[in-house]
Amino acid sequence: MGEDRRGERVRGSEVAIHIKVDTGDFERFAKRLDQLNKRGMPHAMRNALNAIAFEAQVTWRKEIEQRLVIRAQGFTTRSIRVERAKGIDVKTMRSVVGSDSEYMGGVEGGTTMHSKGKLGKPVPTGFASGEDGSRVPKRLPISSRRMKNIELLDARVGKSDKQRRFLAMHLAAKRGVKFAIIQNRSGEGLGIYQLLGKQRKTKRGKTDTVRPTMVWDLSRKSIQKKPHPTLQPALVRMQRVAPRILAREVKKQIMRHLSRVSA
Repeated sequence: MGEDRRGERVRGSEVAIHIKVDTGDFERFAKRLDQLNKRGMPHAMRNALNAIAFEAQVTWRKEIEQRLVIRAQGFTTRSIRVERAKGIDVKTMRSVVGSDSEYMGGVEGGTTMHSKGKLGKPVPTGFASGEDGSRVPKRLPISSRRMKNIELLDARVGKSDKQRRFLAMHLAAKRGVKFAIIQNRSGEGLGIYQLLGKQRKTKRGKTDTVRPTMVWDLSRKSIQKKPHPTLQPALVRMQRVAPRILAREVKKQIMRHLSRVSA
């Protein structure tokens, strides 16, 4: 062993060089990584869950507008609500997207609607909403033809359809009622009819020109409604979007903590 001209100790070809390293930056970086793991990641997960939930809300509403016949404009779409994720415990964290309208469950998976009385389940016709000839009304029944606003009489008497119709018109004119429950002799055509027109006098007496038009169909005791899924297509689309949202929120937290290290 000997010394070179700079005073450094050498052994053979080995040179001992002493380097002073400031570990403060590494310690601060390690501290930030620890904070990122304890605080940043839970915040990223919570923000991602909420962002995914609100994106699912928008997507679901679009599916409803495209796939369903909306009679009450805005009511169904406004029923889609979000419950935000809260706290920092990843194990219990969750966000919820759902509808506060009970009928949406039946729309999504299908349902059977049963009549609660002796008559069949009321189904509005196109005439009820002012859409004559429409098999599936696209609007709600107009105010005067809604069930709660109808004053009617039961005209299911008489041996023939002609007698039933005559008695319905006669009793309606006598009582000043515009609606009647009428059933054809065959048992079909049971429903609530609006009696349109007026009686006119002729030489032989009064002649009925009243034309009964079905407003509500009462011919079926139960109605099977097919499923019209809107949530499932929305979830399929969200499966492609969710990973990108999560990556975006994690990146935000990483950049936030790293910026404090360099500051």
